[in-house]
Amino acid sequence: MTEEVKRYEDRLKSAKEMSEQAKEKIEARKKEKEVFEKQNPILEKEIKDAQSELKNLEPKEPILADEYGRLRDQYNAASAECSLDQRRTKVLQMLMREKSNGNIPGILGRLGNLGAIAPEYDAGISTTCSQLDMIVCDTFETVKKCLKFVDENKLDRTQFIACDKIVYLKEKMNKIKTPENHPRVFDLIECGSNEDVRLAFYFALRDTVIVDDIVTARRVSTLWAPQQKFRVVTKTGEVVDISGTLTGGGGSLKRGRINTNVQAMAATQNHEDLVPRINEKRFY
Repeated sequence: MTEEVKRYEDRLKSAKEMSEQAKEKIEARKKEKEVFEKQNPILEKEIKDAQSELKNLEPKEPILADEYGRLRDQYNAASAECSLDQRRTKVLQMLMREKSNGNIPGILGRLGNLGAIAPEYDAGISTTCSQLDMIVCDTFETVKKCLKFVDENKLDRTQFIACDKIVYLKEKMNKIKTPENHPRVFDLIECGSNEDVRLAFYFALRDTVIVDDIVTARRVSTLWAPQQKFRVVTKTGEVVDISGTLTGGGGSLKRGRINTNVQAMAATQNHEDLVPRINEKRFY
């Protein structure tokens, strides 16, 4: 009888413990429910706000995707341009070293480094004149030496201007009348009295006219047509070609491909012009 009582007591004790645990769980669930009931309105508001924000953003998604794509393309283009500039600089430095060493004395330099223009025209010429990165040489023989050097040193493909091959343009460098007297870019460049350098700039720019904006550019490009057509560029790098095609501007804007310190360039050219005259006087 005692064992049976003990067995019932154990079962009663176990049942009591289970009852206590159940009560604790019920109390915990009640507290969780109270917390949830308090948080529920807040969560519902957050859900509604998120749904409203999502609804507002959905129409913008294609626009933002396009903007992202445009910025990504600009970044990739800028990175590629930077890499190309570094390689061009390496080629130029090595060639100018050859000039300094007397191996290829006929190299004059990178076209954009041989002249200067007022800062307000920098973007216009830097964006629309790729020839500014060409290397100017006195003769075609010098160009051939440069090409051989580039090939032997496995350098990047480089473009050159041989001044003796473009002398036919010399008479066209003289000032001309332009529509509404807008200036030619060529006439705005300070490059001293070196005829080869002036000739190289004219070769690159011809009679390109520069104006303030695209509206003016469109008008000017057709003023004297069909008798005479002009390539017109704006200060922000847009181009109305002789054919009437509009290109450039926007994300393709470039700066810094030509010197913009006109006074310093003029002083340098004056110094270079005076040196041979001073040397001549030494013999008297």
